[in-house]
Amino acid sequence: MSDLTMDNPEGDALWWQRLDWMKDQQPELLASLLKKGRQALRDHLDSTTAQANLRIIRLTERGMPEQDALEDVVKTYLTPDNSRMEELPPAPLSPLLQRRLKAFENSFLQ
Repeated sequence: MSDLTMDNPEGDALWWQRLDWMKDQQPELLASLLKKGRQALRDHLDSTTAQANLRIIRLTERGMPEQDALEDVVKTYLTPDNSRMEELPPAPLSPLLQRRLKAFENSFLQ
């Protein structure tokens, strides 16, 4: 897999879209990363955002308009509609993990 480094990945709207999507669709993964520490969550978001941007670049190099490439990558990779087949929705984050997540988010908004 190619590596794409970004100077300020949390400044990319895709980074925040992925985090918001994880809150609803992958709270178990989000909880696991938060328990490992803020750097684990940041690394996951940085990597996912970098890969999303790399996919956009590849699609535009193949001739797809940039807006179409962006929409395709968001829909199929960054925030896929993987509607759960389960009857029960995923368990929400615990109050402690919700506070950690809020502190994590706020650290980038200052």
